[in-house]
Amino acid sequence: MTLNQLKLKAMTYLFSKFDRKPDLDFKDSYCFKSRFHNVNLFSLSKKATEIIDKETHLEVIVADWYLETLEDEKTNRKAKECERLQELYYLSKKVEDETKES
Repeated sequence: MTLNQLKLKAMTYLFSKFDRKPDLDFKDSYCFKSRFHNVNLFSLSKKATEIIDKETHLEVIVADWYLETLEDEKTNRKAKECERLQELYYLSKKVEDETKES
């Protein structure tokens, strides 16, 4: 399978723009604010990740092979982190929408 075919199998997450830390990026990875206790930042490989900057949020597309659980892991920490950042985005969006309606 080619890299392009692997990228076709991907997970798309919506993140708040506030969780992105571009000034802390590494050469080969994007940096984000972490939602895990006692962890400040986490990164996603640029080879496995595409970021689309929308007006109100970021669309983060991550190749599924990058988020696969390894044999010695119960869950993939990066996949869990992506889920938490998306949950936080949805929660903040809901609060923002409710505030506008009031």
